[in-house]
Amino acid sequence: MEPEQLYKEARRKALRALTYRGRSAAELTAYLTEQGYGEEVTARVLEEMTRLRYVDDQSLARELIGRRLRRGYGPVRIRRELAGKGFDKRLIEQLLPLLYPQEEERSQADRWLDKKEEREGRPENNRQIGRWVSFLRRRGFSEQAIAGAIKKYIDI
Repeated sequence: MEPEQLYKEARRKALRALTYRGRSAAELTAYLTEQGYGEEVTARVLEEMTRLRYVDDQSLARELIGRRLRRGYGPVRIRRELAGKGFDKRLIEQLLPLLYPQEEERSQADRWLDKKEEREGRPENNRQIGRWVSFLRRRGFSEQAIAGAIKKYIDI
């Protein structure tokens, strides 16, 4: 197949992939590589998609952080998810504190524990407290936020 025809086919596949959902530059690169396109074609398609702003890592990362924040996830999980999608570490570290301040993390953790208390009652032993701590860890909260939120349930 001729280079220009390969490029047009790769471009069409990239556009189709981007209609399903937003993708990071790394995700689109990986997708095109999996489809069998070479580095040169992939780079050319990615450059065009970026120029047209169909691929915009910063706005996509902002959107994903906002969506995960609304679903009640903590910054540890959000950071891991963004890294897994190939976002640049510097971009993650720049956006996460802006969009998810520490005080918001603590209030999110408090809200989750309040909900658990409504459903399950106050924890009666260390095992139940351990379950609540594990729950917050799975949701992606930092140890600092977990310790602050769980304090009111521990009899000292």
